[in-house]
Amino acid sequence: KTQWAKKVDDIEKPFAYNYDEDEYGNASLAIMGLFELKLMLSSFGIRSNKQTLYEENPLSNKNFFVAGTGTGREVIALASLGAKVVGIDATKEYVGITSTKVQNASAALGKNLSVKISQCPAEDFPYEESYYDGVSSLFGVLNHVEEWENTVNKMSRSLKPNCTLVISMYGPNNALVFDTLQKGEMQYQPSILQRRTEGGILLGDSSEVLPAAFP
Repeated sequence: KTQWAKKVDDIEKPFAYNYDEDEYGNASLAIMGLFELKLMLSSFGIRSNKQTLYEENPLSNKNFFVAGTGTGREVIALASLGAKVVGIDATKEYVGITSTKVQNASAALGKNLSVKISQCPAEDFPYEESYYDGVSSLFGVLNHVEEWENTVNKMSRSLKPNCTLVISMYGPNNALVFDTLQKGEMQYQPSILQRRTEGGILLGDSSEVLPAAFP
């Protein structure tokens, strides 16, 4: 790991389980997550309710890659639709959370979800050229990759011809600055405050800067 990647991992890991609870238990964040998930699935050809029937396996025989599995939403959605999914996250705790959810989803759906997940920074993964039918990285994961442009290029080359890369990153605005909470403009209380600062963001009460770039 680079020093950047190690610092990201060290700062993120204490918050992993809080994020998991917040993303699924907080209505505002849950809606945002479902919106991003729907956009991702639409980009990969899943554009109707009929196509989301798990027993139909509309993504069977297709390979997908997810950079930054987080709490597991993307890999489970893709695998549930029949895809073979490779997922990575730089933080061990997120890998554990996602692995458990994959097992639970497999039991609930009555089929083995094809998911290979490992701990690895996105910039270090050995991308195989022209292999995947789709690649995704949502929720600003690539903001926390030191040389994110190079990583996006490697992701792009790992796609088969005419296939799709879906990414979302936070830009140079104040979307992550929760000073609106102090002004009474925030409609919900996030469990983890994120404050922009030079070189990245501050999580909660931490004084350590989580490295981030805002293109």
